Amino acid sequence: MRFNTIFNRLKRVPSLFILSVATILLAACGSSDDDKTTSMQTVTIKGEAIKGTLSNASVSAYAASDMSTALATTSTGDNGSYELQFEKDATVDSGLIVVKVSADSDTEMTCDADKCGSVNNGDKVPASELNGIELLTSIAIDKGADVTIENLPVNALTTAATEIITQTQNAAALGMVNQSVLSDLQQKAAQVVMSAFGVDSSGSSFDLFTDSLPDATAIDAGVASLSANKKALATQLSLVNASFAGTDDGLKNELTSFANSIADAAKQGNFSTDLKGMVADLTSAYNELFGMLNASGGIPTGVTLPSFDSIEWPTNIDFSDLNIDNPIDQGAGEWTLTVSGTATVTHPVEVTTDIPAVTINNVTPPSSSDTTEIENLFKQQTEVQGITVTNVSFSVTEETSTKVVIKYSADISVTVAGQTSSQKQNIIYTYTR
Repeated sequence: MRFNTIFNRLKRVPSLFILSVATILLAACGSSDDDKTTSMQTVTIKGEAIKGTLSNASVSAYAASDMSTALATTSTGDNGSYELQFEKDATVDSGLIVVKVSADSDTEMTCDADKCGSVNNGDKVPASELNGIELLTSIAIDKGADVTIENLPVNALTTAATEIITQTQNAAALGMVNQSVLSDLQQKAAQVVMSAFGVDSSGSSFDLFTDSLPDATAIDAGVASLSANKKALATQLSLVNASFAGTDDGLKNELTSFANSIADAAKQGNFSTDLKGMVADLTSAYNELFGMLNASGGIPTGVTLPSFDSIEWPTNIDFSDLNIDNPIDQGAGEWTLTVSGTATVTHPVEVTTDIPAVTINNVTPPSSSDTTEIENLFKQQTEVQGITVTNVSFSVTEETSTKVVIKYSADISVTVAGQTSSQKQNIIYTYTR
């Protein structure tokens, strides 16, 4: 039944009922302010932004479900390095987190191509020519202890691969990915990006999302610690990354057009003629850069670059089969549920408090004929951990094509730390489209 799935998404709401009772009861008993109800997990992310090296660029982390509210923000140093830190609920997985590097009026970039507009290789590209470029990568943090990610690279290729992930998966799926699921998505997205350039990545353990691509002006130092097969692929991908030079269309337009086109290719399962045209232009820039570096000794000694294969869609890649099971009906994406209300303790003292609001996206609203089923499911979900629910009432008070409002009330008794408290719940479920 679909309302079982709705209440699975609402499984944290009963804990709010317990919390509201426990908080009031402990306050009435003179509880210390030091009591904590939520365990927090500290997340630290370190990495580098290389499209040549970006200095003084803004770096922010966002939940993919809310790209307007940054979890943390910092800036890159002179070598493109950055460090972000934020806290999250330790009891739940993070879902997809997008790290975005943005050029602003203080940003400079080392030109890593043969030419970057009017700027020569190795010279600084001024902010006025960067035109607000954005680079992306993605992570997921599993619930648990504090986490430190030591190396999270951000470059043109992670940007394209991240766009594949975000544009092929629905919002509910992105909100539920964990590290294992995201790793699978990242591997497939990276394979698509490399295949678009005809890069042969077989026989290498290079991971686009965890292994840094060196600035093409300093490849020797960047690949010095890598194994032979990794060193060769890292060198080649560094040149591919540098090939986004934006000489004609501007770097921002070049990056955006390619990322969107390759995301469309992932949805369709093939490389379009337009995308192949973009790759041809980028390959031309690659060849110019390779010729210059090869003549000047910029290619590491002993490195033989993998050959470019023909541009063909990789076998056994289908992003449609990676959609994470959505616990809400697939047709429900336009609806949002907001749960709010009050709780009044009637014993041992009478105190009224607001229950923290909960918002859940991608749900299906019930109709007036479903309230009996909702009531039964609600009691099943809430009558746990010593909670007793009586006098339950659900009623639909508004039902239109864009809004459904359900009012709920119940008497609840709960035992916390050996003490029993009774309270009256008054909750409003508001579904909007």
